[in-house]
Amino acid sequence: MKKLIILLFLVSLNVSAFNINDINFINSEGKEVDLSQIDSEIIFEWSNLECPYVKRHYGLNNMQTTQKFAKSKNVIWITVISSAEGKQGYIQPNDAVNTFASFGSFPDHILVDENGDLGKKFNAKTTPHIFIADKNKNIVYQGAIDDAGGSRFWTTDLNQSTNFVKKVINDIKSNKPLSVSKTRPYGCSVKYG
Repeated sequence: MKKLIILLFLVSLNVSAFNINDINFINSEGKEVDLSQIDSEIIFEWSNLECPYVKRHYGLNNMQTTQKFAKSKNVIWITVISSAEGKQGYIQPNDAVNTFASFGSFPDHILVDENGDLGKKFNAKTTPHIFIADKNKNIVYQGAIDDAGGSRFWTTDLNQSTNFVKKVINDIKSNKPLSVSKTRPYGCSVKYG
């Protein structure tokens, strides 16, 4: 039993502490993105605009406000759609920028990850699911955008919830130890192929 607990602990440490320096991708506009060349923190938002949880975050302007906050701190925002073609939430790459702009969302990059390679590398489970990398490209936070998950999600003012993304960014920019590094993500399952 002890070995199992230690193994699970090591696996959970591994999931939240991996380095993304070697990741390159082509964004929805056809531009190559080499993460090792980005000299700032990076937020990855797994998204599916047809998911009711994502719809509510965007409908109440919670995701956009968080995105604007991060960008005001010079943090790069990457929205990832890992829905396979034909599954809920899939967007053609050439439609992605305009689709998100129609919701008032302007991430630095959008990646249509239709084969799910990046989502599986990150072990992205839900939409939304947030990962934050520090300047060294180590994942320092993964989980929910905020503490509004559970049954109260549908009645809570999301803009009044504790926003974990803002907390982590503030901690990083203030050179403080992180107040939170892992939370349980909530939302719809990622629609892998």
